[in-house]
Amino acid sequence: MEAPKAKSAAPDQENALSTSNDTNDIAGKAFATMQARFAMLGHCLYQASGAGGVPVYLITRWGFTRELPDMTAVAKFYLQIGGTL
Repeated sequence: MEAPKAKSAAPDQENALSTSNDTNDIAGKAFATMQARFAMLGHCLYQASGAGGVPVYLITRWGFTRELPDMTAVAKFYLQIGGTL
C-alpha cells in the first residue's frame, strides 16, 4: 500500500505570504484600502496613467468622475464626502 502524497499549495498561493516591505507593496495596499473605503460609500476609485506615465486617481459615482493628482488629494476628498480615516 502506498503512502498518501502530501498536498501542495495551489500555484497562485505558493508565495501568498510575503514579508517584503517594498514601497510598491505598501502603496498598493494603501490604494486597495482606500478603494474599499470608497466602495463602502458608493464610489469607485481607479488608478490610471496620466501624461508622462504619472499616476492619476479617478473617483466615480452616478456617472460623474473626479480626477485627483495623488493619494493625499484622494484622502481629503474621502473625508469631504463623509468618510472617516
